[in-house]
Amino acid sequence: MAKNNEEGSWKPQTVAVTPPNETTALTLKWPWGPLIHQDGATHPTTFVNPIG
Repeated sequence: MAKNNEEGSWKPQTVAVTPPNETTALTLKWPWGPLIHQDGATHPTTFVNPIG
């Protein structure tokens, strides 16, 4: 997670979630805050651990 308006951050509009034992993703609005942009990472992707 990033702070609001932090340089290099972005705020998703939606998140795709595939529930356990399912093959179809659900698309939900992103109610959480901004994330750190991971372009410079060794494996450039943003990962989110289980929430809730």
